Amino acid sequence: MGKAYDKLKEYHGKNIYKFEPAEIHETLRECCKHLHSEKVTSLRWVDVYFNVVELDGVLIGYQDYQTTGDNSPSDCGYEFDPDSICDVEKIEETKVVVTYKKI
Repeated sequence: MGKAYDKLKEYHGKNIYKFEPAEIHETLRECCKHLHSEKVTSLRWVDVYFNVVELDGVLIGYQDYQTTGDNSPSDCGYEFDPDSICDVEKIEETKVVVTYKKI
């Protein structure tokens, strides 16, 4: 699965007893530095996001869900998928912003 998965497994070996989806998800959300979140799509009850976090210098990407109502994602049938974990690299872009003014 790559460096991201290996780093999570190493982290769990030192700090957490279980290496199961719920614990992995909690580590990604609570123990990593959040760098980026991008809405991928919207479904009936949830929005799907691609998140990028950093753990000990390793960039980790994963898919996550946010409900559009009061229920949790698991109440709507959506669970964290460890297979969504992927390696990420930083890409710097320069953008030109065009604005207009009345003359």
